[in-house]
Amino acid sequence: MQQQRITYLTGPQVQARYSVTKMTIHRWLGDDNLRFPRPFKIHSRNYWTQSELDAWDAARSRKGAA
Repeated sequence: MQQQRITYLTGPQVQARYSVTKMTIHRWLGDDNLRFPRPFKIHSRNYWTQSELDAWDAARSRKGAA
């Protein structure tokens, strides 16, 4: 059985993905209604899993289409 590879994105990669600033990511994290995925920290740096961001994107697309 083949294991699925997990892709991790750094803060700057997430900023580039959404074309937003670090402050915008901070605001998204503070908005409970937005439900932006929470990062995890390794040595004081934030990381997100690509799969969680993909799921968040999909949920937003479905919500916008409704």
